Amino acid sequence: MQVEVSSLQLATSLRNDPEVGDLFVEVFLAGMGDPTQLTTSRLRKLSSPLDFRYRHEVVVAPGSVEQSTLRNAMQPSTEEEASDVYFELKTVAPRGGKINQIGQGFLNLKQLKSQGRDFVSATVQIQ
Repeated sequence: MQVEVSSLQLATSLRNDPEVGDLFVEVFLAGMGDPTQLTTSRLRKLSSPLDFRYRHEVVVAPGSVEQSTLRNAMQPSTEEEASDVYFELKTVAPRGGKINQIGQGFLNLKQLKSQGRDFVSATVQIQ
């Protein structure tokens, strides 16, 4: 399974906010993958374009924990939230270096599959 984070359209209010510094995204992949590998590099908020150019592959090998986790998450009897992939937009405060979450969005793998939507190039609304 491959995860990509590319362009971000940052609200003007966040671009102008002095408490918002460098930006990065943490991905939470339905309990799969190494969390330390599911974080983008930091970008300066005034970069143009804001493109993280992040790509990471989580191997879902036959018989692996990842395969079992994915299979269970996609079962009709499993709660919808189990197949959510979360994207958390975070900032490093210019003063003090404190990390703050400034937005979050998600994709639901079950919904994408049931709607016949493409898993590739899906847009995530960060709020």
